Amino acid sequence: MDCLLGEPAHNFRRAADFVAEAARRGSDLVVLPELWSTAYALERADELAAPLAQSAEEDGWFGRFAALARENKVWLTGSLLEGKEGRHLNTQVVYSPEGKLAGSYSKVHLVPMLDEHLYLAGGDRLGLVELPWGPTGLAICYDLRFPELFRRYALGGARLILMPAEWPNPRRMHWRTLL
Repeated sequence: MDCLLGEPAHNFRRAADFVAEAARRGSDLVVLPELWSTAYALERADELAAPLAQSAEEDGWFGRFAALARENKVWLTGSLLEGKEGRHLNTQVVYSPEGKLAGSYSKVHLVPMLDEHLYLAGGDRLGLVELPWGPTGLAICYDLRFPELFRRYALGGARLILMPAEWPNPRRMHWRTLL
């Protein structure tokens, strides 16, 4: 999914189309990219970040994302800019087909080359969530470079890892090698 920088309304419409098509084709789980709603418009985090929603009944981008899961009856994950206690986080959420929050994880390993640390706070906990496919670990993009995170998930019983990313196309072979 190509995301427009700092254009959540446009990106949401595109995501809604992708999710509806995936559901129409019989998908149970849909994974959207890292920061799919805003792309890397981190310098606008004050404006674009939203509070985490527990369900589709809540307002904001997280609530709309939950509603998208409910409307299409799919498990839905991806990461968005979360605003929490004066901080901004790159937070992955998993919403159930009922539009309820099943789990979340905020990116722990921030990318120094992209100056993420200037705009985002790193997460401080694992994201191990129980899904129909078994215990599932959550990770985001650059976290892939830190095997200890995945070791901890494996020791915790994870059978699956969901990892949205916004990896640059010219380096896709690097991504595949790391996977």
